[in-house]
Amino acid sequence: MEFRPEKNNIAAIFFCIVLIVDILLLLLFDALDSAQIRVLLTLFLVFANVYAIYVVAFLWTLKFVFQKEELIISGAFDVKHIRIAREDLLSWSRKITLLDISGVPISSHRFAIGKGQDHHGERAELFITSSKKSVFLQTKNGNYGLSPADPDGFIEQLSAWGIPQRILHGNEGAHKLHSFTQEHLRSLIVYTCITICMQLFLPGLMHLLGFLPDWVAISPHSYLPRAHYMEAVLVRGLSLIGSIFLTYGLIQLLSFLEWRSRHRLMYLPLVFALFSLAMEISTLLNILLAG
Repeated sequence: MEFRPEKNNIAAIFFCIVLIVDILLLLLFDALDSAQIRVLLTLFLVFANVYAIYVVAFLWTLKFVFQKEELIISGAFDVKHIRIAREDLLSWSRKITLLDISGVPISSHRFAIGKGQDHHGERAELFITSSKKSVFLQTKNGNYGLSPADPDGFIEQLSAWGIPQRILHGNEGAHKLHSFTQEHLRSLIVYTCITICMQLFLPGLMHLLGFLPDWVAISPHSYLPRAHYMEAVLVRGLSLIGSIFLTYGLIQLLSFLEWRSRHRLMYLPLVFALFSLAMEISTLLNILLAG
């Protein structure tokens, strides 16, 4: 018996994000003279677009199949293929409200694709395209989260296999605190990304419109050739993006300390990004006023 995931707009959202990144980087690409940076930028664009194609293909082909004595989760034309034996299934549970998860690469309160912590606070691999249809499986080899379009039929098949429902015992206040922490962390990451995009977009737009001079004043007595200035903008932007990943990794590593305010470390790349954007705006305003 085959179950398809609940329909969603994740693929469209992901495609739009990658398209925006492509446009920003292509604006900068035209202004670069360094062959090394152009090669690195090209490799990054290829990697980002290949990954985007994989995610879109995975979402379009994702399915959950009950076959003989095993449950199969597959996607991206079986590039992703997970087999769960019937005897390894321990229990199932439902959650039809907004998701409360962490550490998942592609996620929001309504969907989650990737490995992270589920709403039980346990490690899980999640294939949830709709929070309203989510079903969580506990197995001997790890937990999974799915969202079949027909969750009642999916659960009926689990019950026919004799898989019991998991009885949850949790602290509601702790769940609310965890939800607030994750939402705060997501907001900080989004604000930082928007700030970085503005820092990359403004110089690229001025270059495209022909407002950048051959020599750009970065301080009262210091000038850079236009190409070198654009390269510095790109390197600074990529460094800030790298700081997001490093800070996020540090937050995840510190999760075992039960430090409730660890998500506030994400303020560091946000502050750096805001400071860098302010300096960039100051430079561009001086160019416009001088012109």
